Amino acid sequence: MESGEPDKLSSTPTWKSQGGHLAEKWSARYMIGVAWVLASLISCLLPLAAKYSVTMLIIMRVALGAAEGVTFPAVQVLLASWSPPLERSILSTIVFHGSYAGMPIAYTVVAAIMPTLGWEAAFYIPAGATCAWTLLWLILVSDHPHTSRLITSVEDNYITAAIGDSKSTEVPPVPWRSLLSSMPFWAIIVAGFGNNWGFYILLTDLPLYMKEILRMDLNSNAVLSSMPFVGFVCFGLVFGFAGDFSRQRDSISTTFLRKAAIATGHVIPAICLVGLSFVECDTETTIVLLFFSVTINGAVLTGWVPNAVDIAPNFSGTTFGIINAISTMPGWLAPMAVGHIVNNQQTISQWRKVFYVAAGVYIADTVFFLLFASGEEQPWNKVKKNDELRSGSDVIQCESGKIKTDSNLNEMYGTNQCQE
Repeated sequence: MESGEPDKLSSTPTWKSQGGHLAEKWSARYMIGVAWVLASLISCLLPLAAKYSVTMLIIMRVALGAAEGVTFPAVQVLLASWSPPLERSILSTIVFHGSYAGMPIAYTVVAAIMPTLGWEAAFYIPAGATCAWTLLWLILVSDHPHTSRLITSVEDNYITAAIGDSKSTEVPPVPWRSLLSSMPFWAIIVAGFGNNWGFYILLTDLPLYMKEILRMDLNSNAVLSSMPFVGFVCFGLVFGFAGDFSRQRDSISTTFLRKAAIATGHVIPAICLVGLSFVECDTETTIVLLFFSVTINGAVLTGWVPNAVDIAPNFSGTTFGIINAISTMPGWLAPMAVGHIVNNQQTISQWRKVFYVAAGVYIADTVFFLLFASGEEQPWNKVKKNDELRSGSDVIQCESGKIKTDSNLNEMYGTNQCQE
């Protein structure tokens, strides 16, 4: 759900999962703060890099993506510690909607300052604002409720009791085999990948279609370009609130809500994409379909985004690091695919293929998510210390706490006894 930087370093599962795991082990609060400061410094250097060489600019953009790549996994770690399960949908929606609400604000500010202060100011001013925000972040935010000075003991007790024992105070080793063989985990990955494929088509390639085919530059109109984001945020908040409200009254389960969110946020936009193939040169209808599809897509922040915390609160940073890395790949894969289809063939028939593919991806990931997703905590979230000592290796733990060799070592040493 990030901005879709095309650099590969910030999109590698290893990079983001390790960043998420470090947030679990160290501090999500400081992890995000460091990432923002680094991103701000790199942003200040981008104008100089652009003047120096294209190669240097690309290097700096890769570094910027790498710095920002750990923020979303770290946010999930904070949500795992702070969000009561029955309030998780709306809290997650509010948090992640910040990035979408920031886009139209950034567009408006940049458009206002560039004519008078120059294009370089579009990098310097946001970087300065980010540093100021980081200072507030470090003052106001805490990793855990019990370390916060801004909530009462009653609030602390409420959050702790609501989360229960699903979130350990000490982070256990990651059960990689169980994690990577978990179908609910893969369901989130598939939903995230499919969501971003369609989302990038709607917000980056559809405006290109309108410019090349309909001869209308949507990006030149600040109001029109911001409207889809406004609709996305508003509908997402309403859907998240309604979903948690229903769960608190036992009307629906968490699994049902997550699946309903994906079905709503993907199937309806898929229908809109197919509809675009038939309206052809009808500009007004195209704009309506764009606005409606992006607005309804806001439901997904109640679907796959908080689902990583649902299934494994102890490893939400690690799991979402992998999920987010793979799900952001359409940020560069989708434009490449669109370029391959419409390059030197800017016709309605070629663009129809783009819309059909995006709609097909939406439907396919929805079916997969409906089949395999779960809103329940998975067994591998709790790893008993006795089982962690040598998971799948040569020794196991006796009830007495002593070490006992397994069958392979028994054959070698001729023993099956607990040893000091």
